[in-house]
Amino acid sequence: MEHKQRTIDSGDLRQRLEQASALHRAGEVEQALALYLQARPMLGEHPELENQIGICHLQSGRMDAAVASFEHALALAPQHLAATENLARARLERREFAAARTLLEAVVTRNPERDDSHRLLGFARLHLGEIDTAAQSFLAPMRRLFNPGGPGGEEAADPTQVTRTKLRSDVEQLSWLCARGLLLGDAPQLVLLHEQALAALPPETPQRFFFPRPEIPGFAQVYNRLHLDAPQPRIASPAINPELDSGAIEAAFFRRGWVYFDEFLTAPALAGVQRFVMEPTLWFEMKFRNEVGA
Repeated sequence: MEHKQRTIDSGDLRQRLEQASALHRAGEVEQALALYLQARPMLGEHPELENQIGICHLQSGRMDAAVASFEHALALAPQHLAATENLARARLERREFAAARTLLEAVVTRNPERDDSHRLLGFARLHLGEIDTAAQSFLAPMRRLFNPGGPGGEEAADPTQVTRTKLRSDVEQLSWLCARGLLLGDAPQLVLLHEQALAALPPETPQRFFFPRPEIPGFAQVYNRLHLDAPQPRIASPAINPELDSGAIEAAFFRRGWVYFDEFLTAPALAGVQRFVMEPTLWFEMKFRNEVGA
């Protein structure tokens, strides 16, 4: 579709757009929106401007206006991936899950590295009851980031930092997997590299327990990676123990303000959770001093 578009040659226009962008980054959404709208007649029909206007409406909870802006952006530039993803966000907010799924499937097909689109697609599929495909969508960013040779980690899993707790956990898990023949490739060497890195750490103090990753040859390529994926299938039987007396548990909670009970999961479900904890090497996060997370 053809659209009018003027070259950005006006100092006033450039100033308005720069000021709007700065306000938007600072969280001043309504002020940014006002400047974007002032720039619209000066710039002409421009897909990125319409996308930014849509984001402002989305952040302010005006879903109808957001959808209209994103659809306008896509009418001007049908291949605009960010506008497509943002339109899906607005559709999700309006609980239009099937429409959101279609949009997000198109995005990840065209660019499999858009991790946020995979996550949003997971939520759309989850709301549609598509549990298995939702799980694959949620796992896709982790598999891309943390596979051996991948970029490895985001903010919560800095691949250049280690803690003694993290390395101990890795050594224990990798040794356990190696002893059971669950790791492919040179599993003993993989364990050895982690043991060498652990031995190379300096003493920690109450003020210092995060350290730069030790410069062990070959360690950077294997540290904090998905060496074993091991997805667990859904169990056929119920996960929650059907013999639990939920009425008695609830009554005890309201009577005392707290309640204790055991055997919440069935035996197959508990075994599945234990396998999930022990087998996949997905403990990528270092949380505080003595915790790792997934």
